[in-house]
Amino acid sequence: VVTAQRTVSALAAISTDLDVISCSFDGLRANVGGAVAAASSFTAISNSSFTGMYAASFGGAISAFSREGRRNQALLVSGSRFANNAAAAGGGAIAVTSLTETFVVSIVDSSFLNNTVVGDKGSHDVATDHIGGGAVRLVDTAYTDLRNVAFKGNRVLGAHGFGSAVYALSQRPDGSDATLNEHKDLVSTYNTFLGVEGGSVFEDNYCGQRNRGDGERAADVRATGTCGAVSIERSCNGTGVEAAADNSSVAASVRGAVFRNNSGGFGVAGVLGLGCVSSPIPGRMGSGAVEYRPIELEVTNTLFESNEGGAIAANGTTLSVASSIFNANTVMTRGYPSGGAAIQLKVEPSTSGAMNHTIIDCNFTENKAATGSAVLVAFRGNALAGGSGGGGDDDDDCATASGHVQVENAVVARNGVGPGGSDLGAGGAVAFSASSQAHCGQLSVEKSSFSGNTIPAFGSGAALSGFALSPMTAPVAVTVTDTVFVENNGGAVNVDGASPLAVSDSIFTNNSVDYRGGGAIKATDSVLKVLSNKFTDNFVRDEHGGGAIWHSRESVKGGASELRSNTFSGGSLRRDAGANPGGLINFVESGASASFACKRAVAESGVNIVEMESALDFAGGFAHLGGGTFEVSKCAFGAADEAEPAPFRG
Repeated sequence: VVTAQRTVSALAAISTDLDVISCSFDGLRANVGGAVAAASSFTAISNSSFTGMYAASFGGAISAFSREGRRNQALLVSGSRFANNAAAAGGGAIAVTSLTETFVVSIVDSSFLNNTVVGDKGSHDVATDHIGGGAVRLVDTAYTDLRNVAFKGNRVLGAHGFGSAVYALSQRPDGSDATLNEHKDLVSTYNTFLGVEGGSVFEDNYCGQRNRGDGERAADVRATGTCGAVSIERSCNGTGVEAAADNSSVAASVRGAVFRNNSGGFGVAGVLGLGCVSSPIPGRMGSGAVEYRPIELEVTNTLFESNEGGAIAANGTTLSVASSIFNANTVMTRGYPSGGAAIQLKVEPSTSGAMNHTIIDCNFTENKAATGSAVLVAFRGNALAGGSGGGGDDDDDCATASGHVQVENAVVARNGVGPGGSDLGAGGAVAFSASSQAHCGQLSVEKSSFSGNTIPAFGSGAALSGFALSPMTAPVAVTVTDTVFVENNGGAVNVDGASPLAVSDSIFTNNSVDYRGGGAIKATDSVLKVLSNKFTDNFVRDEHGGGAIWHSRESVKGGASELRSNTFSGGSLRRDAGANPGGLINFVESGASASFACKRAVAESGVNIVEMESALDFAGGFAHLGGGTFEVSKCAFGAADEAEPAPFRG
């Protein structure tokens, strides 16, 4: 048992092997590593405890540093406990910095409780010192394995910081660090991997401006930076290694873990992936396209529950999420950004072409945010990817400029706009956007279900109305296939402004909207192709019509819209002298085409079937068609009375 107050580490190992077995360290202080400082060593720690230690810079309990010149350098920790340790700048319990391409860190069957990074203190600066890692801070480690580890109540204090529990950083020479600059050729080939597996649990970790008081929520002291319980970052600092010469790879895998009740900064409390991109985060400004280096983040079979600040955020990251559950996560409404309570994804350009991202076999329930209560995707591609970036005459340019996000076999239920959202709404379960017509991409939704998702009562307009699938701006090429939408309050699918939308082989039942139509689908100024779907009892509560589909488009750019081989039954048909016509369908576009036949008619290929015989209260009670070519055949609505309003108008 080592308890004496010291100014240097209790144990120091340089270029040697060190085994620490069944030891207890309490109340020690040092510049780095209150208990253990290891340099170029193989260090193994087992069945030991580290309590109440402090480091004036990095590694409250343990600091490990490696460099070239010795083989078999590693830090192995098993069966140990780290509680109430602190460091000024990083690694409240453990800090590791590597200058070798083979350094391994393994932490298994251990616990980290209430460790702290003080943050933004003294000479430490967030822009150069990469403050973070409430429990563990890792810099340029080749391979890190966290298995069956519990992280609870760890925190990073100060305005900015990363990784309330774990912070993994891949950095490169920036001209200010002589040691790193000396090794810049080697650093440019480093591969960094972080693995979190085997039942690891992250609970009640947070980033805050200060410590929480009794009864305070994490949100009351939340930091202004971007901070996940696990954060992995690829640094953009400096020009020591140019993008073309950087052959390194950075990746993280989270499997079979639990993230519960964590609190983050701007939009993430669970897992943060931050590639090297130009970024608004202080101290993380790149130098444009040459500074783009993505990371790869994979999340599988993981539970995210009741996190304040969102579950996953990925910027400059190729993201793959599978077989995971997102329940009751929320995102703050102030700060940047305030959306994507489950997943917040920024799709960046790539010098090697469009980036692909997948969300497969996941459940999203009862998440809350002002925009994109479950998923928020921001496409930020440009001509760097090989196309003109959209806005031109070539549709393929926009489709390939930024990347493709695929959502498949997802269950999306009972998500909604959280506290602070306006009555107009800003996006339902899934929201997507592009920053301008030069920033666009593709989003596909397949074999999924959306049910019971809501927005506030007065949603209106594509940019302000949040639906089960809703963009904020545009253009994003959207396809929806073999998907079910049931009882979404605020509509089901909504696009606005040059976003081509194709919906096929899907079912829309009892979806509703309060204002200006589109209970099932609303598309404004978009190419709309609706093929082989079934619409049942979708409705609009006001007088503007379009209970199933509301579509209006003046431009013919991008080709004509189509409405074919669909079945319509039930829905909103209300009489109002001042109403716009089209109780179920409002379809107005120059060059559009559609053919309709009624319930008892023999269906022909491409013909929309109308399963109602008489449900008309005003002219155009079924459909308002305008500007295109439409054919109506074999229909008999209501009484043969000339005074009876016509079922179609246009």
